[in-house]
Amino acid sequence: MEQKNYRTSQLITVYYRKKSKEYDTYGYKYAKFVGLHHLGVRILAFCCDISILLLPIFIWLLAMLLVIANIMPIGVLEIVQMVTFVLLLISVVLFPFIISKITDGNTFGRAIFDLKIVAKDKRRISVKKAAMREILGYGICVLVMLVVSSVSNVLVKFGLNIDMSSKVFTVALFAVIGYIVLNILCILLLPRHVAIIDLLMGTRLVILNSKTVPSKETSQVKEKKQRYVSNIDLHMHSSFSEDGSYNVEEIFQMAKSRGMKIISITDHNSTKANVIADKMSGLYDIAYIPGIEIDCTYEGHDMHVLGYFITYTSELYSHIENENLVQERKASFERVRLFEEFSGMKLDTDALLSKNRRQIITGEMIAEQLLNDPQYRSHELLKPYRDGGERSDMPYVNFYWDFFASGKPCHAAVKYPKLEDIIEVIKLTDGVPVIAHPYQTFREDISFVHKLIDKGIEGIEVFSSYHSEKEMAELLKIAKERKVFVTAGSDFHGKTKPGLEIGETNCPPAGLRLVKNFLECH
Repeated sequence: MEQKNYRTSQLITVYYRKKSKEYDTYGYKYAKFVGLHHLGVRILAFCCDISILLLPIFIWLLAMLLVIANIMPIGVLEIVQMVTFVLLLISVVLFPFIISKITDGNTFGRAIFDLKIVAKDKRRISVKKAAMREILGYGICVLVMLVVSSVSNVLVKFGLNIDMSSKVFTVALFAVIGYIVLNILCILLLPRHVAIIDLLMGTRLVILNSKTVPSKETSQVKEKKQRYVSNIDLHMHSSFSEDGSYNVEEIFQMAKSRGMKIISITDHNSTKANVIADKMSGLYDIAYIPGIEIDCTYEGHDMHVLGYFITYTSELYSHIENENLVQERKASFERVRLFEEFSGMKLDTDALLSKNRRQIITGEMIAEQLLNDPQYRSHELLKPYRDGGERSDMPYVNFYWDFFASGKPCHAAVKYPKLEDIIEVIKLTDGVPVIAHPYQTFREDISFVHKLIDKGIEGIEVFSSYHSEKEMAELLKIAKERKVFVTAGSDFHGKTKPGLEIGETNCPPAGLRLVKNFLECH
């Protein structure tokens, strides 16, 4: 296969467009308007951007050094001045458009420090509007200031005939200085600490923070939000899961940046990630435990069983994945049909199918399409999942739980394998079967876990981003009574569950010893 080479500019553009898509999808919900305590970050971002804008001035500075060193005659400075002025003019007018296009409506400086210029409702503004803000906001002022004070003032010292006493130059200089002072006062005193140009254009500056959970107390995740972050996470999903956002190496990159020591990627009914993860483990110096999360059923309950330390190359897992694909593809069209009948809204099936290689339509994907469809912006059914709604903390997965989960109005039945068969497969491949986030499945009667242990389950995912302290205590009690292993996992997915991050397993230091005991026994 022919290898395609990409320019660095193309890769940078793709990166920023991906970041903008994530912001449009859910990031704007967690962005915060800047405060006075962000002033230092704003100054650093401004200095970074202004240094790019002033690149042409370095030509003039170099010429000055050459003149001072008697390497270049002073007469050349007049030509250099004209060239510098033209380049500065190009820089002020064109650079903002070029940079805004590359960063999809941002600047390099703000992107580095997680800042972004947005509309009043925190929505992303157009590339054109973002560029015009930079030009009108300080680009022209910088050009005038440089030409009037810096370039002209120094050239006068070398005897060039420039009338610095001219009223035009004086008025322009004081106008720029006045604008800068007024701008500083606005940033310091106004409620949102906005610049003058933001008042005129209706824009605002926010600081990005995708890890911040909304303050809505009615949120299911808010009640059980993570209190502990550990360096062991045994439950996360890559893009080999139909609802996973990131590929395997991206997960390792994020895990490394968060200080993880041991991880396991447990994709839904698929072991494909393990092949890549084993190679990434040495590269990123993170211990890796082979894993999988399999859908199964027992006494009418659909549930997830985690398998750890499995021989992931076994053909048994390929069979499970293929059977699951057949079932899920049938259910995909049934989900669409049931939802359209229930809601009266129309879905673009072709667009949904094109979103993943597995050709499966999930409830989360349906939610994403509808919440980003302008024609349904005011639909009553979707309001709880929009910004500020009681289900807006994790809109996509909440939408799935509310409409497509077992017992819900648009649930499409899938014939999953029996629990006993899955336990047998995991054990046949030298793995350990563990029940995943029990309180998500058996909230009404957690004692059901005892039946699962009787059937051969050897571990409980006690520490989970979904579980409250009370729930974890109850599960820990069962684990100790039945002498089964204890595990911890975040169930990280990416955009479908934005409130969950790698390492946020809710596992306290004392609990971490129990998880390590599980790992050391295998």
